[in-house]
Parts: sequence; C-alpha cells; structure tokens
Amino acid sequence: FGLGVGLFFWTQSTLALTLAIASLLNIPNMLYFEGPDYSGGQRGVMLLLKGSAVCTIQPWVPCPSCSPDDFERDPGRLANGINAAGESLVF
Repeated sequence: FGLGVGLFFWTQSTLALTLAIASLLNIPNMLYFEGPDYSGGQRGVMLLLKGSAVCTIQPWVPCPSCSPDDFERDPGRLANGINAAGESLVF
C-alpha cells in the first residue's frame, strides 16, 4: 500500500490518543461546573449541557440609562419593576 496508508493510520492513532488525554484533563472541570459550588448544581439545565460552563444564577440589577428600545433583539433580557417611590425601573 505504500507509505501514505501507514502515515494515515499513525496520524489517526495519534489524534485519538491526543483527544483521549484532552478529555481526561477536562473531567475535573466538568465535575466542578456540574457541582453545587457553581451555579447551584445547574438545576434546570438540559442533560447535554450539564457540566458545561453555563450559569443559571443571574441577578437582575437596575439599569437607569437603559430603555426598552435597547432590547428589541432580545426581549428576554428586559424586565420592569417599581421601586419604593413608585417609579418604574428597567432591569
């Protein structure tokens, strides 16, 4: 078959070994991201995303300089509230 076939399989085995080592090195990170110390154990996250760096604990803070027009493309990031003085706030 020649040198090319041998080189192909050597490259495939080297790539497989490299990916196996990289996946073993990522196991501690996945366990941390899935654990209770990060984002409360990721409750409500789809099974395939468990262990990823997706954060489910997001505090809402007032944005006095924001307007609803700033969030036309992503309305899920906008919330309204009322402060103690009865004024409307944008979060």
